[in-house]
Amino acid sequence: MKLAFDIFVDRILSYIGHYYISLHGNIDALVFAGGIGEKSEVLRERVGEEIRCLGFEIDGEKNAKKMEGTVQEIGKEGAKHRMLVCKTDEQFEMARHCVVDEELFGE
Repeated sequence: MKLAFDIFVDRILSYIGHYYISLHGNIDALVFAGGIGEKSEVLRERVGEEIRCLGFEIDGEKNAKKMEGTVQEIGKEGAKHRMLVCKTDEQFEMARHCVVDEELFGE
């Protein structure tokens, strides 16, 4: 199980590194969302530790805190870049778009 987790973290770090370089470090925040990003403080902590060299600093207390609202700050104040957790509800969004745009129903 640990090996699978380590490989998963490595893949996430690869994506972060790639986009960080592509964007020349000009980013507003790193956002964790979806099932595991939203619910796994262990994953967020591990990723946060690994990307400190890029100017991210995770706040352990904020990271462990139960989510209140849609977006929660988990980075330390004064860090170069923000770290956020965002609740997502893809099924609700799809339903909302269908209500707004009847063409999405098809024939």
